[in-house]
Amino acid sequence: MFNLERAERVIIAFLVIGLLAALGVVVYRAHRPSPPLEITRFDHLSHKSEASPASAVASPVNINTATQDELTRLSGVGKVLAGRIVAYREAHGRFLAPRDLMKVKGIGEATFTKNKDRITIE
Repeated sequence: MFNLERAERVIIAFLVIGLLAALGVVVYRAHRPSPPLEITRFDHLSHKSEASPASAVASPVNINTATQDELTRLSGVGKVLAGRIVAYREAHGRFLAPRDLMKVKGIGEATFTKNKDRITIE
């Protein structure tokens, strides 16, 4: 019918195969469910207010003068442990070194290591 050379038939075969592959992709995308799209509004003002507590968490804590609430800013120190720190300080006096905090029941090496850069005794 068409008098085509071998190279021309190969090119046409590749074009037809490419067209069928593209058609398969279009059909696949049309029939698969798309994932749910969640759109949120970025509010730059709300992110500024969230930065304040994060900076407060990173501030140093003087274990000789901090209140129970201020001591809870330390990592791994809750209300109960903060209360023990205050009670220990009242019973034994000032901490002479940051490592003395480990004398308080419930504060071990791991808790001290997490907080050692933030603890002051001034």
